[in-house]
Amino acid sequence: MYYGIELDYCVNFRGDDILNFIERNLTSNSFKKALALVLLIAALFLLKDFMSLILLTLIEVILILDLSKTLYKKARFKRIFTKRIVDIISYFLVVLGLIGFLVVFIPNIANQVNLLINGIKNYDFSEFISKFDKYNLDIKEDTLMKGLSSINVLTMKAVGYIKNTGFNIGLSILLSFMYILEQHKLKAFFQRFETGKGNFLYTYYKSLAKIFMKSFVVVIEMQLVISLINAIISSIILTLLGFENVFILGPMMFILGLMPVVGVIVSFIPLSICALQIGGISKLISVVVMIIVLHAFESYVLNPKIMSSAIHLPIFITFTVLILSEHFLGAWGMIIGIPLFVFILELVNGEREEIA
Repeated sequence: MYYGIELDYCVNFRGDDILNFIERNLTSNSFKKALALVLLIAALFLLKDFMSLILLTLIEVILILDLSKTLYKKARFKRIFTKRIVDIISYFLVVLGLIGFLVVFIPNIANQVNLLINGIKNYDFSEFISKFDKYNLDIKEDTLMKGLSSINVLTMKAVGYIKNTGFNIGLSILLSFMYILEQHKLKAFFQRFETGKGNFLYTYYKSLAKIFMKSFVVVIEMQLVISLINAIISSIILTLLGFENVFILGPMMFILGLMPVVGVIVSFIPLSICALQIGGISKLISVVVMIIVLHAFESYVLNPKIMSSAIHLPIFITFTVLILSEHFLGAWGMIIGIPLFVFILELVNGEREEIA
């Protein structure tokens, strides 16, 4: 009987202790921050396949609102139009720019893919192989054709990727239009969470979203700088290689450079076609080497250096974040990785008032 009483007392004591511990930690600020971080990471993981759509929509909304803000500052717009009308005008201006890009470049690239494949199939490789005879290199035409057939497969995969990107762009245009029309309703909708049981999540995400958006805009601006530098260097190299219409290829590479990885794949197709027309396989190899070197230079030198100076992070940290974000979030991780890292830093280390 004595041991039973002692056992009941120990169980009750430990049970009360555990309940008190859980209750105390559930209401602590540290636990709320940890929960907010875990939920954020889980949401990103679940939405990984939709990252392209989300980021394209976000970029379009930023461009539209920035353009609207600039236009609304003009006195003539204030006198004639309301802010809502200026938002809609800005939307159509941005969309027309996107559609213009798609109409000019995407169909031409898609139509020329077959020319690229047929050009490789019909190319006389015997003359190309004979150039290596003086180096005593035993290169068989069948082996070369097998390697080039893999290029055809990669090219067709790239076309599928381009189509998927085009679909995401179209859907993001629709979503951004809905956001512009109902931004005030959306704001009122999310304000309902201020008084709910999970209001601490709303409070954290609302304050930190401003930090995320600020760093995200900086990253987009830096990506413009990186893409411009890449386009200038590419134009110079293409001129030295004897390419014509560099004034067309340069702006094309600048625009495509704003899209991580996808831009490299898409720009490779017209450059390859031009290379085959100008100097055959040897010129094509030169273009491939140029793209690989420039992509490596952009990813491992320009990106970490410029991003670190803009976000005020050490280059090593910036470089590591870019690698990890690209691995876990895909190509768009190169864009969203740094803002997300700044967001997490602020969530973990930021000095916030205790939330009841």
